[in-house]
Amino acid sequence: MTFFTTRWRRAFIVTLAVAAFSLSLITSAVAAVTLNGSGATFPKPLYDRYFSQMRSANQITVNYEGTGSGAGIKALIAGTVDFAGSDALMTAAQIAEVKRGVMAVPTAGGAVAVVYHLPGVTNLRLNNDAMKGIFEGKITRWNDAKIAGISGQSKNGVAESGYETRKNARLEPKMISWILMGNWNISKFQIMN
Repeated sequence: MTFFTTRWRRAFIVTLAVAAFSLSLITSAVAAVTLNGSGATFPKPLYDRYFSQMRSANQITVNYEGTGSGAGIKALIAGTVDFAGSDALMTAAQIAEVKRGVMAVPTAGGAVAVVYHLPGVTNLRLNNDAMKGIFEGKITRWNDAKIAGISGQSKNGVAESGYETRKNARLEPKMISWILMGNWNISKFQIMN
């Protein structure tokens, strides 16, 4: 029993050929996808790994430049990149400026470490109030009562230390200033001075 006449067979073959051609165009279009992004430097090594795996598994190329969170946000607003990495969420005003819309996707997590060099002190403990006081400039000496009064500090030499506290903060990375200013509600001026 024959299901196709010659005319139907021809139409079926043409339909299959058009479908195969369309599928090859779609496949080559997917293979040719390139996304460009810029922004935060902290997650760049992780992004490089992600994007390398994406390239080999899906034939999608992603270019990412670690320009800093602020620069990435500006590039996204300007429309010169497809996505931006930022350590802090964009503000409502920034999101409103992006014509294509914004979707925030958490991709990495990190922390800010505060270090010290205080001769004779090997086990310094600081609570949030002491850290905030140092960065606000309200605590200026290591033997301040707010530091010495923290449990156990009198035993590790900090109470005898009259050294001046000094702040040295790298303020370009948005994450650091965002954590210090947002968490402790202090200004950039207080961190720098």
